[in-house]
Amino acid sequence: IAQVPEGAASDVIMAGLRAALVGADEADVVLARVAGLLGLSPGPVALTDAFWAVRKLFERVAAERPLALVIDDIHWAEPTMLDLIEQVVDWSRAASIVFLCTARPELLDARPTWGSGRSNATSIPLEPLASADSDLLVENLLGSAELAAGMRDRITTAAEGNPLFVEEMLGVLIDDGVLLRDDGRWVATGDVSDITVPSTIQALIAARLDRLGSEERTVIERGAVEGRLFHTGTVTALAPQEMRTSVGRCLISLVRKEFIRPDRAEFAGD
Repeated sequence: IAQVPEGAASDVIMAGLRAALVGADEADVVLARVAGLLGLSPGPVALTDAFWAVRKLFERVAAERPLALVIDDIHWAEPTMLDLIEQVVDWSRAASIVFLCTARPELLDARPTWGSGRSNATSIPLEPLASADSDLLVENLLGSAELAAGMRDRITTAAEGNPLFVEEMLGVLIDDGVLLRDDGRWVATGDVSDITVPSTIQALIAARLDRLGSEERTVIERGAVEGRLFHTGTVTALAPQEMRTSVGRCLISLVRKEFIRPDRAEFAGD
């Protein structure tokens, strides 16, 4: 919004913000509070005052042209940041402002009501990539080079449609020297028939599992005993007697959190 390069001096940033606020109501007050929020001026700024100033700044920009604000990975955001977004969305309905916020499902663990109950908000779940889309992602990540026959299928099958996993697996194979570029194409220097899950993905999954409630953790552990595809009856039979009536509720919760997906049963009536 200030139209200044990253790392610009404070006076340059202030000048850019001042230019963006030309014609705004209470421009000097808005500028002072935004500057205080960014640490560009001394003295603390009350949270409500800071939220108001940021909202007024956005509304001023949107008065000249529609404003799109893209915020990535908001599952890492502090609660205050989420509060700010919600306040702008609630109070700036007359302005041409759109927030596009991307997040992993664990955002809903911390903020279950995110995006719900608002007529001007929509949540768009991203389903696993289809095989063709995973292939396209691999092509985009590797550029013009081509993978050896069968290599792409092994990577996309192991990733199961998760774009982060595709990227991480390619990165590990390249870093480990298993994939080397030779005459414009990527070739394997070792056995890639059994691609292991990189430690970065293992850490991500482990962190998400650690945040589950004890009953959800118990249910998903019992499901893993049967395998990649498991059945409600199996989980119920393996669960402790005192929580068997809770298995269905826990499975629904795990689906909502995208740990598991419904599939076609292999046993009749289960």
